[in-house]
Amino acid sequence: MTCAERRPALRLTVFKNNPAQALYQRKGLEVVGEDGYFLRMQREVDAPRR
Repeated sequence: MTCAERRPALRLTVFKNNPAQALYQRKGLEVVGEDGYFLRMQREVDAPRR
């Protein structure tokens, strides 16, 4: 993927046991990775909200 093809994304890291992750999922963020105690979540900026 070239720089011109990249779309901006909202990214955050949250503790696996943080209940706020349900809110983030409702707002359209998806888990894209995890390690140890954290989940990495992301949503494309131009993606429709759920």
